[in-house]
Amino acid sequence: MVDTGHPLLVVAASARTLARSAVRADRNVTAIDGFGDLDTRRSAHRYRYVALGPQGFDRTTLIQTLNRHPGHTLVYGGGLEWTPDLLVGLRNDIEVAGNAPEVLQTLTDAERLFAELTRLVIPYPEVRHSPPNDDGAWLSKRAAACGGGHVRWWQAGEPHDAGRYFQRYAAGTPYSVVFLANRHAFRVVGWNTLLGPDERLGFRYRGAINRADALDARARIEVHGWIHRLVMTLGLVGLNGIDFVLTTQGPLLIDLNARPPATMSLYDPEYPHGLVQAHIEAGWGILPTTPQTHPVRAHEVVPAPRRLTIPAGFCWPDWCADIPAAGTRVPESAPVCSVLARAAAHYLRRLLAERKARVVADLMRTETASQALAS
Repeated sequence: MVDTGHPLLVVAASARTLARSAVRADRNVTAIDGFGDLDTRRSAHRYRYVALGPQGFDRTTLIQTLNRHPGHTLVYGGGLEWTPDLLVGLRNDIEVAGNAPEVLQTLTDAERLFAELTRLVIPYPEVRHSPPNDDGAWLSKRAAACGGGHVRWWQAGEPHDAGRYFQRYAAGTPYSVVFLANRHAFRVVGWNTLLGPDERLGFRYRGAINRADALDARARIEVHGWIHRLVMTLGLVGLNGIDFVLTTQGPLLIDLNARPPATMSLYDPEYPHGLVQAHIEAGWGILPTTPQTHPVRAHEVVPAPRRLTIPAGFCWPDWCADIPAAGTRVPESAPVCSVLARAAAHYLRRLLAERKARVVADLMRTETASQALAS
């Protein structure tokens, strides 16, 4: 069943993936995000820009923007986790797809979240809510923030910001799982190998491959159990994701993303009406039959090697996404774009590296030539 009656609002820090999926269900789509990348604007029927600050979207501005769209269904992605109360400030005739504000409020309260995980016997790296006093490797994190940009190494003696907690670093292989839930049951969409921290991106999301061949059956069964308990306890609905690390002692939960994760794009083409439609239908209790196989796909964020200004007329390869407009100033180490790849699993990492190197070299060469002509 595909309901095409309501137009859709898709809102996220970066809305490209949601917008591209939503239009596959013949939806009338308005995208709202804080980047305005060219392919996001082209994917949706209409686009609205709302500035992103250090704490995410400005609540008042975003609510005003959303409330100009009566009769729409709202699909939210990453970037709204810090302001779950935003969802209760909407017009009554805007329907919200996905998890309820109460679920997000649990995730924004670190003490409440980890107490719940402990109660559900879901293991995670050691957490403290006050600065550690030992010399171990600790990370400083903000509850429910997205993208990993909030994560940093903890240095003893540095100021402790309110709203942050501390988690012991766990060495191992990072993975994630994407699943659809309807409050009572779930279906796994896929397992992913996450690309680890990058010297430029730090702990920001770097990318993923939609294969986890090294993840053994025992670990998968354990994570299945986590999902079951979380769905039944929190009433999770729609597309969700869990990031975890496989250590020598077994898997440890790192993050629960109670909204469509970035890795959904690695599976979306196999769903006839797109995963956003499946996300909405899960709220009605409907879970689709998940495809048994997927082509091997990957994506990776490209960080700027130095400060860049995107040159006019630059020819972006068709394997690039999240494409900034000409004239955009990109700070050193900030994301420039993403590269996509589809190939045999053993070749994917090499292909991603080659494409990253090529687009960066071409950008710098074109920017230098443009500056020479201007002078």
